Amino acid sequence: MTQGVAQSWLVLKLTGSAFLLALTATMTFAPSLLGGAWAGSVVDRFDRRRLLLFTQSAFILLSGAVGALVATGNDPVWAVFVFATTKRASE
Repeated sequence: MTQGVAQSWLVLKLTGSAFLLALTATMTFAPSLLGGAWAGSVVDRFDRRRLLLFTQSAFILLSGAVGALVATGNDPVWAVFVFATTKRASE
């Protein structure tokens, strides 16, 4: 939740565009909407503990990458979109 607010704020700060802000929200929920039913059947085939470790580790790496981009001042909007799309998929 907090990271969703932070990424929306970052997109608004970088672009000032309401359209890109809405696109960020759309990209956040698109994986759940498009692949939710399919992912549920796939996830049931794997060990939940290992799957959770994998997805949370990927989430940490992506968060660190976006944080490093912002800290260095090299924060392209497309990187925030990629993070928004993959963030929801890993939850």
